[in-house]
Amino acid sequence: TAYGITETSCDSTTYPLPTPPAPPTPTGTPTGNVPIGRPLPATTIHILDPHLQPVPLGTPGELHLTGPALTRGYHHQPHLTAHQYIANPHANDGSRLYRTGDLVRQTPDGNLHYLGRTDHQLRIHGHRIEPADIETALTTHPAIKAAAITTHPNHPNHIHAYLIPTNPHQPPTPTDLRTHLSTRLPHPTIPTHYHLINHLPTTTTGKLDRTQLPHPTTHPTIPTTHTPPTTPTQHHLITLIATLLNKPPHTISTTHNFFDLGGHSLLATQLTHHINTTLHTNLHLTTIFNTPTIHHLATTI
Repeated sequence: TAYGITETSCDSTTYPLPTPPAPPTPTGTPTGNVPIGRPLPATTIHILDPHLQPVPLGTPGELHLTGPALTRGYHHQPHLTAHQYIANPHANDGSRLYRTGDLVRQTPDGNLHYLGRTDHQLRIHGHRIEPADIETALTTHPAIKAAAITTHPNHPNHIHAYLIPTNPHQPPTPTDLRTHLSTRLPHPTIPTHYHLINHLPTTTTGKLDRTQLPHPTTHPTIPTTHTPPTTPTQHHLITLIATLLNKPPHTISTTHNFFDLGGHSLLATQLTHHINTTLHTNLHLTTIFNTPTIHHLATTI
């Protein structure tokens, strides 16, 4: 296989496929994640963060290309050229880097793995979030066949996960997924809302079209049966959560899920701090993700 872009006038990386190739899945797609390979002799690669600094091995970053195969720019488009073709800060030879906009990760064997586009990055509370990292972590759960991550204008700080379950009759619960992700992702990147769908929308070229993912009109279903608090700890937790979420305490049931009520990772961090401060406990943030209902959370304190 080969990876290349018009701006380098030829292929930039290659990867030799194994013989025989991996068998296709029942849907006709090859198994495994095929790398885009290593750079060709006329190409030098740089995997950089948003500040144009090299990222550690194995960490996602934007692929930048330079070398004799790099073109000089876009014809009669000086502004676009200046944006995409930038001075190479890692050399003193006057060379330039081309910003591909492609997100990649390099493995110890030197091969590059394509992860998606940098223009799909999300901003959650000022943090840059890579949807591909979350989607990959979700699909490591045996009950998830495919996943897509996005946000919505009405809830810009909430991460929505759209999931195709392996078995539609036995989908995993949000609690199962949060527990699974808590050991694989930083807490701010764990989705707060989970939606089951039958298929992922694609463009005419077969790529994921996030703009066509269903727009949730409400938060995921919250239990309708209201179970009032019966212990001092439950009363205290409801008061803390109501204050954080700006909700009347009497509307919150002990069966409610903190995240389904509108909580997210940053608020979970604040809730953990308030619980430990007011109840003199040593609660860990992961407990909020593993036991997000008020009833179960109270039993851990």
